[in-house]
Amino acid sequence: MLRFLSIFLGISCCLNFLAADEQLTISDFLHFSKEQHQNMIDSPQNSQEIHFVMGNESADLDSIVSSIAYAYLLTYENADQNQLYIPLLNIHREEMALRKDALYLLQLFGLSVDDLLFLDDNVSLDLLLAQEKLRISLVDHNLLRPSQEHLSPAIERIVDHHFDENRHYPLLSEENKLIAVVGSATTLIAEKILSNTQMALTPELATLLLGPILIDTANLQSVEKTTKRDTNVVETLLTAASGVIPEGFYEKLMAAKSDVSGLTPAMLLSKDFKEYLDGQLLYGISSLPNTVGWWSEDESTLCPILEKFAGERQLSFLIVLTANQDPQGPKRKIIVYSDSAESLATFESYVRTDPALSAILSPGPKAADGRISYYTAINFIARKQLQPLLHFPQN
Repeated sequence: MLRFLSIFLGISCCLNFLAADEQLTISDFLHFSKEQHQNMIDSPQNSQEIHFVMGNESADLDSIVSSIAYAYLLTYENADQNQLYIPLLNIHREEMALRKDALYLLQLFGLSVDDLLFLDDNVSLDLLLAQEKLRISLVDHNLLRPSQEHLSPAIERIVDHHFDENRHYPLLSEENKLIAVVGSATTLIAEKILSNTQMALTPELATLLLGPILIDTANLQSVEKTTKRDTNVVETLLTAASGVIPEGFYEKLMAAKSDVSGLTPAMLLSKDFKEYLDGQLLYGISSLPNTVGWWSEDESTLCPILEKFAGERQLSFLIVLTANQDPQGPKRKIIVYSDSAESLATFESYVRTDPALSAILSPGPKAADGRISYYTAINFIARKQLQPLLHFPQN
């Protein structure tokens, strides 16, 4: 079996990877990588760089799986350089309970959440940055959240399927930047794994990779999201996962993703939430599960919830994406909240006059509260498609 030998002598740390006849399981890799992270943190005099692979702050299934799979791949690819790549989930540990699809997929192969690393797990990103020991590979995003922009000097790789923000990172070379229009970032990671000769595509790994691709492309049925690259990768992964992938895999994943039992409104808003900075204006976009259909009839209940959520995060605007519960009519409903009725009125005027937004968004019902406005979109529009179109009027 592939064995990992770690030798810690005084302040130095050397990771040697000894290959034998079997590939390390994902479970063993996660346990090992977290253990070695702790060893490095416990040896502050150690000068070795720590490489994290980090998804975006919504930490959806795509971000979680792509960070695990890419760290796994990079560790194999760089074994001869004694470098360990550690998946880092860009949320706090307690937030993992909101991601029931990820929990289902991890439990399917006995992967323990205890072996995952979260932001509040003594990671010390700022300290490592100051010591010039921090290296980060971004997956499923190419622009750091506003509160993490100071980590830009540590970015060394990007694999993403969102709009290219063309942000300059000093350590990032063109050969280590992959941004492509596909349904899921995991598709791009899977392509890298399939082209690698140093590791085998095990049924376990194939099934893990399939999860987010199927979710993000609606089982390859989404016309807006599915590409030929997604389809080709899924065909290969399904063959490799044969005999291991459970019957009704996609349906079970979707059921777990849509399960909102026990979740408060604040949890639903934070479950798939991202922040953005436009000039000096901070705003956020929450994408709600398809089973949650908040709309104008819920306004009196919603307004204090949105007020509290936006206020805690000091957001100028909070945009909430919901699905239409009625199969007829618009595919997407959008709620916009601002604590300033004047700012919201300015935004409404902006939507009406901007060619790109006015072609997509139509005004919804008239709000009773001046801090909320409603919009609909005939065709489904994802956050990654809507957000690049937004350029808020600056006061």
